[in-house]
Amino acid sequence: MKPLTILAIGPYWPAGSFRYLTEAFEHIGAKIFRVGPTFPKHGDIDWPVDIFPHINLKLQPGSRWETPNYVDLCRAQIGAPDLIIYHEETYHNDIIPKTDIPSILWSFDGWEQNFNRIDAFQATHGFINHPFGVRAQPRLEEDLRWKYMPGAAAPWVHKDLGLTRDIDFVLLATMYGFRLDLCVALSRNYFVAGGFYPTEDFVKLYNRGLLTYHNCNGQEEIKVRFFETAAMGICITSDHTYLFDRLGFKPWEHYIPCPVDVQWKDDWREIWPSRETMGMVMQWVKDHPTDARQIAKNCQELTLRSHTYYNRVHEMLHATGLLVRDPDVFGRLIAKINTATSIGVTERL
Repeated sequence: MKPLTILAIGPYWPAGSFRYLTEAFEHIGAKIFRVGPTFPKHGDIDWPVDIFPHINLKLQPGSRWETPNYVDLCRAQIGAPDLIIYHEETYHNDIIPKTDIPSILWSFDGWEQNFNRIDAFQATHGFINHPFGVRAQPRLEEDLRWKYMPGAAAPWVHKDLGLTRDIDFVLLATMYGFRLDLCVALSRNYFVAGGFYPTEDFVKLYNRGLLTYHNCNGQEEIKVRFFETAAMGICITSDHTYLFDRLGFKPWEHYIPCPVDVQWKDDWREIWPSRETMGMVMQWVKDHPTDARQIAKNCQELTLRSHTYYNRVHEMLHATGLLVRDPDVFGRLIAKINTATSIGVTERL
């Protein structure tokens, strides 16, 4: 039986979800034909060109996605695609769809959201990480054309290295909102690492941290960094989202609940914890190291069991019916999921 062949059309960031998803498919023996723009400058870092996987056809940002042409190129170079996966973040792309091949649209971080984009793509299946919309345009009910699929951890990248956790608080991300304010406030009494770092440093610093903060930003959202940091074994504090309940993450079992307040920054309404609240959570972690490490371990195990990119691959192949077509792919995928469950989970209590 020929290998599973996938045409993957979307933006490729150095540490982006689409990049990791396509790599997860490759790990189970699938052949990937990548089409899309690359963004080597991200977070004020000029990433090396070789940070990206092989891109078969590079596009300019905002260009028209001419799916039929890409199908022909894929067929000529690696074989006819069994599945097309679109990944969209900006909602600015004009799209020429192709409907005789199963397709998935994974809509991600779409602040200029448009739930009707699934019609433009004519995708067979739609997955979205904001099922209730974003805070600027919240929804009371989910659009049944879409299924919820958040980001995930890449266990071949986001590993628990077993390092000494000698940094009190770590928050590595674009420093918008009150992220910088929290880091500066905590640094007066604690050892803090904050800012935007390339992947190797990102992994090492989170492996040295006791606590990090995940911000739902006043909406129903779980950021990809939640899963990435959980896989690396750091304790997480977060405000609440209903989506935690759906995925099985419970307060005081998998994360430390953190009350938030409405704050204003540059005339924009932000939902963040106060400096005093974050300081109290940080001190609780310092005063209760065994409890904090158990919470971190619980979250790590649940993430590696159910929320890696191998799990997302499983969900996509199951939805399209391709999972049952190839027993070898199914076997390799289950082996990867089982292996991920044991990666980095160490007893340090």
